[in-house]
Amino acid sequence: MSNLLDAYYIAIDGVFGMRL
Repeated sequence: MSNLLDAYYIAIDGVFGMRL
């Protein structure tokens, strides 16, 4: 389950990085 959470956070981080 930790892997799924990690992937989710990474995806969010990538979107935020692209937006900013």
